[in-house]
Amino acid sequence: MNKRKEEQLKRILQAIKSGEIVSGGKLPTERELEKHFGMSRLHIRECLNILEAYGVLEIRERQGIFVESHDVSGAFRSLDDFQSAWPVGLYDEISEVRSLVEVPAARFAAQRRNEQDLEHLHEALTMLRRVIALAPPDRGLQGAKWNSIFHNLIATAAHNMVLLRIYESVIALSQSTLNSLILGDIARRPQDIWPEQIIDEHEKLADAIFRQDAETAGKIMKLHLERTYTRYKLSYTVNLERKDNG
Repeated sequence: MNKRKEEQLKRILQAIKSGEIVSGGKLPTERELEKHFGMSRLHIRECLNILEAYGVLEIRERQGIFVESHDVSGAFRSLDDFQSAWPVGLYDEISEVRSLVEVPAARFAAQRRNEQDLEHLHEALTMLRRVIALAPPDRGLQGAKWNSIFHNLIATAAHNMVLLRIYESVIALSQSTLNSLILGDIARRPQDIWPEQIIDEHEKLADAIFRQDAETAGKIMKLHLERTYTRYKLSYTVNLERKDNG
């Protein structure tokens, strides 16, 4: 983490601990925090997502940003811990864990799926195909939604409750981090830029599961996750450059 980011994070942490930006257990909006600290929306969002990942905050859609714990010192051993938790670095680690969980999940799904699983996967694929016809930003937003549903259905079709719970924990952290990587309103989401590639990967994965080809399902999932990682990193880089260039 560079010095500037470290100082920004220190300021937000101190403001939470002192109660400066906390009212009724809740933080101001991102826009208000942006004005209060004189930071970019990108860096505000990155800090908030880190704090949510560590249990200091809870970000509730359409409700606001809530403080889970004022004990910031208890949540972090030192500011050095933030180096690996900064969203870009954290996404690297999440991607590794997703591969560890979702590749075997795809293999199990191919071996164990039942008719109901196949029906649900077919419905999710149908919705993903329809999403391609939408214009941005709806295509990106709806694409992200149905992409998550599709992957959750594969984890469910593995019929291993422990694996499913691990997957749900990992994917929750992944979504929180991606909210930072895609940079909100200025984002060009992967689903907007590469819709045909993404739907093709999902269709091939579903086909392997339908055919009960566990080995192929695992290989396709591994490749899909690697490409997903690359696409999000490219989106992050492009949007960061746009933000910096104003």
